[in-house]
Amino acid sequence: MKTMEWMRLLERQRLETGKAVFTITELANLSAMSRASLHVQLNRLVAAGVLHRYTHGLYGGVALSSDELLPHIDGCAYGTGHYALFRHNLVTQAPSLVTCFSNRRHARNRIVRAEAGTYEFVFPSSRIYRPPARGTLAPPEQALADFVFLCLRKRVQPESVVTLRHLDRLSKKTLGGLLKQYPATVSRAIAKIVG
Repeated sequence: MKTMEWMRLLERQRLETGKAVFTITELANLSAMSRASLHVQLNRLVAAGVLHRYTHGLYGGVALSSDELLPHIDGCAYGTGHYALFRHNLVTQAPSLVTCFSNRRHARNRIVRAEAGTYEFVFPSSRIYRPPARGTLAPPEQALADFVFLCLRKRVQPESVVTLRHLDRLSKKTLGGLLKQYPATVSRAIAKIVG
């Protein structure tokens, strides 16, 4: 297929089905090409800027943010910890990793490098794993609890990693309800942070 044909095919798929992210198998079926021929085409299209290679085996025609790409990498995962605190404007330091909690262990590495960033998947206990009701980003209170949990697990004091701000925006009632699911050390550390 020529470049223009690929562009029309991807645009048609986006308009008709709303699909923007494709696996290699899906692209092979859409283009009626063998996988070997398709790999050559994909490399050419990525180099030409027609396709984006999000991560191993995932391609699409538009650039996606970290939050938009996450459900395609792991449908059970949500962003939390330092990444979510930064997105909620509760810390000043931008994270180098998108920390994600997931309840499903899979063949992928714990660290996944993608076009939109590097994802670190953590598999906490079922008591701590709580996907948000909407979206793929933990609410601020949960993000703080998860961040402190991860820091203590690494034997690091949370205050030494980031500068927390705007903590008055957090709901103490919501935070108190959440902390029942975490170890007591997390509750004590958050009590010192929030005051």
